[in-house]
Amino acid sequence: MRSYCRLKRIFILLSVVAVFALAGAATGDAFAQGTAKSAWPCRGYHSGRTGQSPYVGAQSSTLKWKYQIADKIYSSPAIGVDGTIYIAGLDSKLYALRPDGSLIWKYQATDKIYSSPAIGADGTIYVGSYDGKVHAINPDGSQKWVSQTGYQTESSPAIGADGTVYIGNHDGKIYALRANDGQLMWASQTAPLYMYSSPAIGPDSTVYVAAYDGRLYAFSPDGTICQDYQISENSSLSPLVGLAIGADHTIYVASDDGAVYALWLNGNNCILKWKFQASTQFHSSPAIGNNGLVYIGSHNGQIYAIKPDGKLKWSYPTGGAIYSSPAIGADGTIYIGSTDGRIYALRPDGSLVWSYRTRAQIYSSPAIGEDGTLYIGSYDYRLYAFSAIVCQDNGDCSAGGGFCQYGVGDCTGQGVCSNLPKSCPDVFDPVCGCDGLTYDNWCQAAAHSVSVAYQGVCGVVQEQGEEVCDGLDNDCDGLVDEDLTRPCSTAYGSGTESCQAGQWVGCTAPQPQGEEVCDGKDNDLDGLVDEDLTRACSTACGSGTESC
Repeated sequence: MRSYCRLKRIFILLSVVAVFALAGAATGDAFAQGTAKSAWPCRGYHSGRTGQSPYVGAQSSTLKWKYQIADKIYSSPAIGVDGTIYIAGLDSKLYALRPDGSLIWKYQATDKIYSSPAIGADGTIYVGSYDGKVHAINPDGSQKWVSQTGYQTESSPAIGADGTVYIGNHDGKIYALRANDGQLMWASQTAPLYMYSSPAIGPDSTVYVAAYDGRLYAFSPDGTICQDYQISENSSLSPLVGLAIGADHTIYVASDDGAVYALWLNGNNCILKWKFQASTQFHSSPAIGNNGLVYIGSHNGQIYAIKPDGKLKWSYPTGGAIYSSPAIGADGTIYIGSTDGRIYALRPDGSLVWSYRTRAQIYSSPAIGEDGTLYIGSYDYRLYAFSAIVCQDNGDCSAGGGFCQYGVGDCTGQGVCSNLPKSCPDVFDPVCGCDGLTYDNWCQAAAHSVSVAYQGVCGVVQEQGEEVCDGLDNDCDGLVDEDLTRPCSTAYGSGTESCQAGQWVGCTAPQPQGEEVCDGKDNDLDGLVDEDLTRACSTACGSGTESC
């Protein structure tokens, strides 16, 4: 939201860097639910599914190792606190691998696995198999419990703050299972059929489900439906396929009809911030960068970057439909797979860092390790690991002709060696380098062996202004339209209303309650009680009228 604030010239680069570092930490803490405190504990990095990692990922296509299983890999990897990589396959097995690619153990499930594993705070690994069973596996590979849900599961688990495991099923239900024994706590019906998307959990522990009927469902942790909202205009043709939740509680939902929606939920109101419409379908889930951009892959092979106002910033073509969801490094690099068999790494300006071709389609989504290693599965039966060479300064990367790439706003400390780009787009999207100089775009900074301190022209940061109701963070405190109220009135009295997503809503002024009836109350709120009310009456001697 920083780009919306008014500008003031200053010349203290380090203070800007510190602000970015604190903002990144706050974003991660907002989703500190019941998952392991590891580099990548579940699909989408955390329970909000933003895909934003706190670590810089691999900056070259150097292959560290690859591990072959007995069938295709659709699932996405998860990483434990000790660096163990967990990956599942259509061979009905869950594999645990060391960081060097050697096998620790493999667990035999009861059916093929499309679901991606999620790791609990105690190290338990949860994953669904296609026969509707949810498996809980101890860190040593032994079975903790198995629980039957509906009849088919492709959804990936989300773990609540209390350890509750949430997962969707093709019977259209969302299931909540107790962590210690797998007992069913509750199940709630959403769409009549199917659930391909995975539940996400907001910072307030609300569980969100993007359903096949085009509706977004919100559940409290006890299973109560807080609300459901019709998102897609034609639910029979536009099932929802994925979602991610921003730290400001904005919910980004992708639909099969090629739309991405940005939504604010306020009680019974679902406020549309914006809608981005592509000319193709989406099968991927959105990811949210620390720069406010939303990234998503499409059926026509395009990778889209959508600005915070819902407008297209750029698109990048791949050679196949995209089912993979993006992972984003701390430096802003976007990683995503395509059914053309390639994994792509793109800078925040849309320029290519590197790509690598596997031997078959990629449906798996990437994961980023603490040391920057990038992991992704392929339909060629292999899990790939791409090397990241850790560095402290440019001198550590000079032998390879590269430079030390730091995370955005982190101009010192640990980085990852990156190659210099061979060419850059002719696009003016200015960034301030860690050397205090302004570059035309992210690629140009990299071409000069410089990491990015922040987006924008050097020496220009934001000045706090008074917050107003416009959907922007005017006072630069990380919150939007907070604590804004104003008087409102109707013909029947006065009240107050509050601001949500740039709109005044929820006026508390008295509203008409209905037609006036004879009950001693002012039902129509016109200031009169039981006025002008008559009705027919009769006695044995004849008919007449009576009044209230």
